[in-house]
Amino acid sequence: GAWMNFFYGRSFAAWTLTLSVPFLGLAYLLSLFFNAEFKSVPLGLQFEPEVWTALFLIALATLVLNAIAIAASTRLGQVLTLTIVVGMFLLGLLSDWMFGRPLAEASAAIAEVTGAGGKVSVAMYAEWAFLSLCRAAVPNFQLFWLADALTQKKAIPADYFGFAIAYTFALVTGLLAVATALFQRREVG
Repeated sequence: GAWMNFFYGRSFAAWTLTLSVPFLGLAYLLSLFFNAEFKSVPLGLQFEPEVWTALFLIALATLVLNAIAIAASTRLGQVLTLTIVVGMFLLGLLSDWMFGRPLAEASAAIAEVTGAGGKVSVAMYAEWAFLSLCRAAVPNFQLFWLADALTQKKAIPADYFGFAIAYTFALVTGLLAVATALFQRREVG
């Protein structure tokens, strides 16, 4: 990249990426022939397809973050857009803990009251509705994070993979629709 930039005036970033991707792929392929002690092993012994599945799910999470950034950038500046993207990412990683558990507890409490023949209070319904709305509005990035499954050597089922793709498609479609709606009345120029 630096050579092409200095001698030929080409873009450093473009040439660095163009050259590094194939070379990194080649380096990865060559590293599969060695184990942690740097001893020669068969190619199939070191390859772990679960890692590639996890990397693909991280790429799906990146698509969701890109859609959030596009939606935010239609009306906000660079710093506020970045703040919203990082905030949504952190909220998304914590959404199971912040919204999932309290929602399950609220649902169980409502089921217990209705199962006993009692009347559910407006406050209980309001709490349940608020938690449901928050759970639906904040993307669950924990779905894309498979570090626990990888470290515990658990297999990732194919239906989980399919659900993650459908979830990503729904999120990206919805966020880009919001971005389009926000951009409709924007003055450009």
